[in-house]
Amino acid sequence: MTKRAIAPIFALIALVTCVAPASARSSKSKRHLKLWDRVLMGRYKQTEKLVREARKHSTRGRFRKAEALLRRAIKIRPYAAKLRYLLGSVHLFAGSYRGCVKALKEARKLDKTFNKNLVAFRLGLCLSMSGSIREGISEYLKVHASRWVSTSLLYWNLADSYMALGRPTRALSYYQAAVRSNPGLRVLHFAVAVAMDRAGQSRSADRQLRRANRLDPTGASLDDKDIVWLPSYDHLYYRALRAQSLHLRGKALQYWQRFMKAAPRSPWSYVVSRRVKALRLAPFEAKGISLDKGAADLKLVAAELTKLHGRLRRCLGTTQVPLKLSLMRGARLGLLLTRRSLSRVTVIGRFGAPGGGQVASCLGAPLRKVPWSRIIKGSSPVSLSFSLVGP
Repeated sequence: MTKRAIAPIFALIALVTCVAPASARSSKSKRHLKLWDRVLMGRYKQTEKLVREARKHSTRGRFRKAEALLRRAIKIRPYAAKLRYLLGSVHLFAGSYRGCVKALKEARKLDKTFNKNLVAFRLGLCLSMSGSIREGISEYLKVHASRWVSTSLLYWNLADSYMALGRPTRALSYYQAAVRSNPGLRVLHFAVAVAMDRAGQSRSADRQLRRANRLDPTGASLDDKDIVWLPSYDHLYYRALRAQSLHLRGKALQYWQRFMKAAPRSPWSYVVSRRVKALRLAPFEAKGISLDKGAADLKLVAAELTKLHGRLRRCLGTTQVPLKLSLMRGARLGLLLTRRSLSRVTVIGRFGAPGGGQVASCLGAPLRKVPWSRIIKGSSPVSLSFSLVGP
């Protein structure tokens, strides 16, 4: 019901009252009320139809069409808080955060009691994403966990907001509370590790990363499209830290560089620049390829490893480090043959340097395709050691 809808009806009633005799007023009052109800009900049905169409378009990602329909509904019922709230929600899903803030504030102004929990939560999110993070936090603190807003989601958003303000210790406490509330939400375990890392708790961060990687070995939780990253590039830090913990040097370097480019004035830029420098300068070292029984034909081994060099570079990514495979024989040339009782082709040894684990994973599959039966002669078990080094 809106004031604009009521105004013409009041004018009609006033006109009839002036010209009709007193005895007729009471007999016609019921008809006036029926006319009133019909007009209001017609306007209500019209807006509800527009809302249903808008929801249909919104669920299919056609946010502009949904917005246009809701604006038509608002023209019909400009004082309906529900319509402003729905418009704000469409702006939120479309990523138009300033429009979301405006619409939700208008909804609250029209009716402070309407859906106040969800209005506060979505207003907090839109304010934070539009840059008013402190104001967003004040809105989050008004929210009570309910059927529509889970405790873990509320704590997660609060943690993200404090992290965006450069307060990792405060953020860490909220991330940990979110994990306690919903330990099955895998991305939160990475969030705890990132908060520990940014708070300077490197050992705790390493332990937490190992736990997170066990829960989510592929890192699929970081690709969830429903996650709204604050700031939008923060997922790069998560990915870089995860890649570095798995010794994926090439990927880690790419993500750190992209983070620096996206946020040159970030509170974490100094730490990230130090890590980029360390990854660029540190050599790759990978030792220990075991061969089947027999004495190896050194020329064929060298040829096969040379072929692997291109594959290895593609697998490692753009490390910006010139790589070379060095084959050695004994102490001088570096090809070391030792007797071992190994029966299949595997990558063995310790990979302590940054990127060593990725070298192992990158070499593993190509090595199994090498025609070792042509290369290995005789029946004595041997082991070939090599190293992949930087400049």
